Amino acid sequence: MSAAPPTFDLTLVCGRRPELLEATLASFAGAFFDRVSLTGVYANIDPFGGTDEDGDACAALIRARFPGAVIFRPDVAGFAAAVIRLWQATSADIVFHLEDDWLALAPIDPARIAAELQGEVQALTLMTATKNTRNQPFQTARRRVRQADGTEVDLFVNAFSTSPGFFRGPFQRQAAALMRPGFDPEKQFFRQLNPELEAFALPWKCKFLFGPDRAQPFLIEDTGRAWRERQRLGKWLVKGQSIWGPLGDPQ
Repeated sequence: MSAAPPTFDLTLVCGRRPELLEATLASFAGAFFDRVSLTGVYANIDPFGGTDEDGDACAALIRARFPGAVIFRPDVAGFAAAVIRLWQATSADIVFHLEDDWLALAPIDPARIAAELQGEVQALTLMTATKNTRNQPFQTARRRVRQADGTEVDLFVNAFSTSPGFFRGPFQRQAAALMRPGFDPEKQFFRQLNPELEAFALPWKCKFLFGPDRAQPFLIEDTGRAWRERQRLGKWLVKGQSIWGPLGDPQ
């Protein structure tokens, strides 16, 4: 008897940016949503980037495509808090984590996802033009370490991404249980901000998932950077937390 195929959940992190969300949902419809039966859809709409009416519009877009979606609308925006909330709500074998400012560039085969999430690989991060692979198959982070003789060396430790990607459900839910809302959710996997989460996650690997061929190596495209530029917003990492704020006047 063959094993049952894995179940899939979707987690969706949103601001109040319906124009971005609408494009994201339409893009991933043919690329992935129409290729899989999702057992659960969980969305978080933070009060960021627009009005209450824009938030309502985002909720309507999600409901139109996923009528049974569970939608959280907290009073205070918090990226890590949103990730924790969503990841802990899931129950599927595999979870697709998506944000509202990405476009799909190529089809994503659920069977391929299940085949890649084997052994030590607990996550797959979808390749985009802005990712630095360091010519490695797995995501890593550079860490400067001082040795006993005073010299410093670079080590590369396993890292995980919260930009669009797939996670094994049990790994993701345990990571969420250890995650701290005061730090950027991605950075606390490997930046020595959260020792408990690092101890849990660092033995495992996040693999880069490339496009179908060399002519199309990327699977997704970021639309959030252009949106930030239009809004004249910057993004900085301050004391382990991602901070957004207005850019200075152009010189």
